[in-house]
Amino acid sequence: MLAHSEVLASIYLDHLTDRLHPILKSASEAGLSAGFDVNKNKIHLTLSGFSEKLPYLLQRILQQMPIFDATESQFAQ
Repeated sequence: MLAHSEVLASIYLDHLTDRLHPILKSASEAGLSAGFDVNKNKIHLTLSGFSEKLPYLLQRILQQMPIFDATESQFAQ
């Protein structure tokens, strides 16, 4: 069951990363970065960079996390 959950989490993170692309691109241009990883049925979020905007980046990511409205075409990618 663990492998199945990790696959689902990986699909979710792919979709989330696509949704966050504009935000993550702007953050990268400002010297900030965010990364996701799945390990033992847990999602890990890592933020790095030094800026007063880092809490704002975290807030924007967390706002998008519960939303999952993927279309069939997104899964086809």
